[in-house]
Formats: sequence, structure tokens, C-alpha cells
Amino acid sequence: MEHQRRRRRPMKEAPRKMKGRPFKNLRGALKMEGYDELDICEWINRGASYVSMRMMHKRPWTLEEMEIILDNLNKPREEMHFWFEAS
Repeated sequence: MEHQRRRRRPMKEAPRKMKGRPFKNLRGALKMEGYDELDICEWINRGASYVSMRMMHKRPWTLEEMEIILDNLNKPREEMHFWFEAS
């Protein structure tokens, strides 16, 4: 009795990783104003892990959260695309 070889499944492509940290413009604005992620937690009434998941681009921000953050940083909402660009 011959032993049949199992076919190998094709390997899945690894997800592309982003270069650097996401939201570099937002991080820069926070630093310039003397704020950090804990301040965002207070502004949007969420925990540190919630904000961290969004700052690492693992989960999306809601429109309301982005508006609250921009209002606290005194940035116009029309520039939301710049401040929340993930690359």
C-alpha cells in the first residue's frame, strides 16, 4: 500500500505592516500641546486600552471621538483627514 503525500496549502501572505507609528500628525499635535493618550481617555470617557487600540490603528475611531479630540486640540474639523491619517 502506497502512502499518499498530502498537498500543502499555499501560504497566506503576511499582512503588510505600517512603517512607523500610526497617527504621527495627531501624536505630534498632542505632544506640542502637552497632552497624551490619557488626556484623550478623559475627553472621550474611555479607558486607556480603548484609546491605545485606536492609536495603534487596530480599531477605528468614531466620527464623534475624532471631533471631540480635534475640538480639544483647537484644530478645525475640516482638517480631520490630516490629523487622523494613519500612515
